[in-house]
Amino acid sequence: MKHVSILSDGRLALFIFLLLMWGRATAQAPGWSQLALPLSSATGAPSIIASAPAQDGSGNIYIMGMTRGTSTFGSTSFNLPQTDTYVAKWNPASGFVWVVRSGGGAGSNDLDNSYIRPSSLAVQGNSVYVGGLYSGATATFGTTVLPNGGSAYFTSNSFVAKIADAGASASFGWATRLSFTQTAAATAFDLHTLGASSGGVYAAGYFAGATFAVGGTMLTNSGNAGNGEIYLAKLIDAGTSGSVNWAQAAGGLYNDQATAVAVRGNTVYLTGFTNSPTATFGGASAPAIGTFNPNAFVARLTDNGPAGTFNWVTRAGSTALSNVQPNALALSGTSVYVAGRYTGDATFGSSSLPTVPFTGGDLNVFVAKLTDAGSSGSFQWGLAAGSAKSDMVGGLAASGNSVYVGGSFAGPAATFGPTVLTNPSQPTVQASAVYLAKCTDTGASGAWAWAQQGGGVNGNATINSDVANGIVLGAGRGYLVGTLFGLDNTVTPPTTVATFGSQVQTVPGNIHPFIVTWLDNTLLAATPAVAARPALSLWPNPAHGTATVHLTAGAEVGPLLLLDNLGRVVRRFAIPAIGTTDARLDLYGLPPGQYVLRGVGRAQHLAVE
Repeated sequence: MKHVSILSDGRLALFIFLLLMWGRATAQAPGWSQLALPLSSATGAPSIIASAPAQDGSGNIYIMGMTRGTSTFGSTSFNLPQTDTYVAKWNPASGFVWVVRSGGGAGSNDLDNSYIRPSSLAVQGNSVYVGGLYSGATATFGTTVLPNGGSAYFTSNSFVAKIADAGASASFGWATRLSFTQTAAATAFDLHTLGASSGGVYAAGYFAGATFAVGGTMLTNSGNAGNGEIYLAKLIDAGTSGSVNWAQAAGGLYNDQATAVAVRGNTVYLTGFTNSPTATFGGASAPAIGTFNPNAFVARLTDNGPAGTFNWVTRAGSTALSNVQPNALALSGTSVYVAGRYTGDATFGSSSLPTVPFTGGDLNVFVAKLTDAGSSGSFQWGLAAGSAKSDMVGGLAASGNSVYVGGSFAGPAATFGPTVLTNPSQPTVQASAVYLAKCTDTGASGAWAWAQQGGGVNGNATINSDVANGIVLGAGRGYLVGTLFGLDNTVTPPTTVATFGSQVQTVPGNIHPFIVTWLDNTLLAATPAVAARPALSLWPNPAHGTATVHLTAGAEVGPLLLLDNLGRVVRRFAIPAIGTTDARLDLYGLPPGQYVLRGVGRAQHLAVE
């Protein structure tokens, strides 16, 4: 037999070279595959934004925003003298399906300080929920007219509204104001975020003032009445009406705010920032990290039906002068991911992020991981990225051990691990570019895998301010939603050139929402079946309310997870006790559809009727 020296065989060297190059290629960004600019405004000075996307179990994308002037959603156009709110449904294959809008009272306009400003979307089955603020004497959602709880045009009111999606059309089902009558001098409040599950709709934000009435619950500010106090409220959707089921306040002596919520079954995760020495969430509290510094918090609450109970709260930040402000949450298994921006220095568990100098309002991006142990939560790692100017996080999503973050960076270049992105509009006076980045969670640590950029250029614009405001994940692909903004008054009508890799479109107008798609075969990939695992059996199938899974002898026992057809965990069942042969699955409250059960043996499909 002929022996080949590993030092002299050129074929082996070539193999190693190709292997190394393959390793590099797998870490490269996947590239943009589809670009949709759903709105256009060729005349006037429109005010159009798109943010907070959501996705249903059929792969439709929902976006919301504000629009003024001439706006087009597929075959539907508006020409509005005032700024109104819209919610639209978009299908990747067929484009826009429908759009609905709300408005102020009769005669409302932008000069009298009246507005309806959406802040968050949530989808459950064929129900789409939108929440935010409104001012003015009234706010109209379909046939529902909400009054102002204070002085018209000067007091902001929090609202939650339901849109019933009938497939090819939609209409407002109900709308409710979260607060009782307040005076402008006594309180100010905001609704930042919504989350929905089969059990209800959760709204979170903050209020200032000594007290704040949410539904039938009067909340008390635990600190100075002029500072912000966190609130979390649950609403019940009764079909044609919505009402507050319970509400809780949280925080401390100084300014505290909730910025994002994520829901899994009856478990609610809440994040935001606190300036208080000690922040209290029910029976859980987080001690001080810094003094008068905004530090991050993440809290967990269990919804028991008539009430909610906080299980734990944890903080992250710095003992030195710093500003750590999270504004996005994502869930994957028992991992909780939080993202936002910071200046100064910040510590998440054992990870200390690079210090960002307090010069010119510079803020960098962070992504951090927590592990939920049930009775406690702890930070495992944190990552930093960004440019030499102000950077923002607009969206966060997770699937398996892949974590995706999107937003904007304002410096000439932004660094995400080994990848450096450049701002195509620099050195324009004011400019920011869109980014999308992926990091990989290896358990005790995380690392940036890739990053890519995009945005628009608007002629001789002195401002090109582009931002991504949300991420949703589908099977084998993801969607990034945001707004392109360029101010160029030298050309009539102005035009915007939107560029996301090979996806380039030129459209009229200064301001354009966008939906851009990227491909990633690791997203929601099915777990390969293992032949050695005994198969499970599941009945009845289709099921009504309950189902039973049979655990065969020798089966590997783990948590039972029920996933929808997007791969999202919609219900998590406890690990069956050793020796158990049959486990009952509670399916009440789940919308009809196709699901997948995982956790014991091979994955099995389950139809719920």
